[in-house]
Amino acid sequence: MDDFYIVVLVLADLDLEEDVKQAWLDAGASWPISLDATGPALGQGYMRDDIPLFPSLSSLRDLDETDLKFIFTIVREKDTIQKIIAVTEKVIGELNSTRNGVIFAAPLTTVAGLGKITL
Repeated sequence: MDDFYIVVLVLADLDLEEDVKQAWLDAGASWPISLDATGPALGQGYMRDDIPLFPSLSSLRDLDETDLKFIFTIVREKDTIQKIIAVTEKVIGELNSTRNGVIFAAPLTTVAGLGKITL
């Protein structure tokens, strides 16, 4: 049985999207895909001191949000995950000390539709 993993990056600097995708390709990823997203600024979360004790849905909806990119790919080898993380940090900077992005990988239990795509 083949093992598959998904690697996902939440990218804060939208100008670096193409550089990250190219770096992932160079690291052995196949067809990285990006999606537009919005959310709190990385590292900010929804920690605010001006939210009432019992907020309404409309007050939560009005929280400051920023544009983000989700970049993801599916890989077969764990070694490729580490390569992707390394090249990502070369492009956007160290992940553990900045608010440039968040990257994670997870095993996939089922993958269908890849056909003869080489991963």
